[in-house]
Amino acid sequence: MDTRAYRLGLVAACGLLGVSALLLFSRESGREERLAPRAEPEPDAPRPGIDLVAPARTPADRLPVSVRETLAAEVRATRRVRVETEADADLEDDVEVALHGTVVDLGGGAVEGAQVKVFSLAAPGEVSCGSSTDAAGEFLVEELRRGPHRLLVQGRFASSAPLDLVLGEGRNEAGPILLPAAASAGALRGRLVAEDGGDDPMGVVVLREVASGKEFAVTTSWSLFASEADGVASFAIEGLPAGEYELSLVPLDGRRYQPATVRAAPPEEGLEFRARSGPRREVALRVLDGATREELDDHVALVRLHGQWLPGESEGWEGCDRWVAYAEGYRPARGDFSRARPVVNPDGEDCERLEVEVALEPGHGLAVLFKDIESDRLLAPEFEDLVGPGVKGVTVLADGEPLARSDSDGLAVLALPRASAQLSFDSPGWRVVGEQTVEGVLFVHLAHE
Repeated sequence: MDTRAYRLGLVAACGLLGVSALLLFSRESGREERLAPRAEPEPDAPRPGIDLVAPARTPADRLPVSVRETLAAEVRATRRVRVETEADADLEDDVEVALHGTVVDLGGGAVEGAQVKVFSLAAPGEVSCGSSTDAAGEFLVEELRRGPHRLLVQGRFASSAPLDLVLGEGRNEAGPILLPAAASAGALRGRLVAEDGGDDPMGVVVLREVASGKEFAVTTSWSLFASEADGVASFAIEGLPAGEYELSLVPLDGRRYQPATVRAAPPEEGLEFRARSGPRREVALRVLDGATREELDDHVALVRLHGQWLPGESEGWEGCDRWVAYAEGYRPARGDFSRARPVVNPDGEDCERLEVEVALEPGHGLAVLFKDIESDRLLAPEFEDLVGPGVKGVTVLADGEPLARSDSDGLAVLALPRASAQLSFDSPGWRVVGEQTVEGVLFVHLAHE
């Protein structure tokens, strides 16, 4: 196996894919506040342990009568106020809190493979979005905390209405959740083919629903323990509603594939992207101290690929168009790869290497990525919460003073006044529900008020 190419592909996959087996990022969860135990429910509450806020945007008029009646019986528009006590906070770690529910489509059928997101409305923490529904449409999210949360289900190019609820100790029941999508018409299946004798193909297949423009992304299959490469990687996108779709490929192996896009309608098999002849190409940053010209090994780098900023090492494959770099004690720098120069590949591989030299100056810096946790413009269940639409125009304040605003990708690159500057964020109509640090980059997840 080509170890360097494999490592680069793995880094890119970790940043872009978020597959649980590949998640090598160091995650530092944000602040978490603990809530007092739930009081006894009102006499008319349908279920102990949970309060529901009726989703105003549910298209109930499109449902069968039986499903509408079931949903109506399960939803109650009630709210409660919780008061935190010191004793409750001390006991919170010993409390088991879980949320169970069932997801149905417009025909009342169970939805398999839908992504389930749960996040606290009390204080920013790590958003739970690694759960999905089983063949019966059921989900169970565990290791939650007591208090107000929001539940959102996404799949088949649709999202459920946000459901605000208050979780109590034990297993909480959300009941049936409507995903306003048509029943599945089948799957799209295909493969990537590379005949150059190198590593197996690796990439992300992006599926676009032609009618809405919404996208869904899946990874191609690969084996960590394969004894030899066969030049083929398969992909499958299950549970698609009827309609016309366009597939494109984001390579993670430095190859160029054709065709650029493929049109298909489910169910369909035998779709194919084939690598063109020619060497693979990688791009890299060489990060230096601006004064001494010594190389900085311990630095933070991001590259942008297919509109998504990926934290990780300062190397990537052709298709990356922009970069950001910074290090402890240095101000951040940013740019593109237009000035990349060809260099000798240090591993002597059949791979062209283009390098950008980045000289950092003294100071302090940080990159912040603001993500819309509720958007279904790009659904990527395998990617968890690291990939998705950014939020533009979020004001970043350092020690209470405005410092920067996020761009159209949701990225804010900060030149901080001091290393320990206290950051806060402001964007009318949004609330911060999640914060976590991944490879030195701060991810901030936002939800609508």
